[in-house]
Amino acid sequence: MILIKDNKVINFNTVSEAVGVSKPYLYKNPAIRGRIETLRSQQTKVQTQKAVKQNMNDENKDALIEILRMKVKELENKNKDLTKQLKKFQGSLYDQI
Repeated sequence: MILIKDNKVINFNTVSEAVGVSKPYLYKNPAIRGRIETLRSQQTKVQTQKAVKQNMNDENKDALIEILRMKVKELENKNKDLTKQLKKFQGSLYDQI
């Protein structure tokens, strides 16, 4: 079947569109119906465009989260350094009084 070679989802809708027959015809013919149901149950889950897009979004979100964590860590370190510098400066001002 063309759908199998193209790694498409096998169901009554896709088969009826591919071969140009109505869905009731597929359901009424026991041999065809059995074959479609068998292929559908054996078929490994083919990711739909929406699923692929969702996975890409999840990967992008994970990357963005990691970048933001690194930025937070960098800002925390910078804040710590500036706090130390401020304490030194305040100490030197106190010594001048």
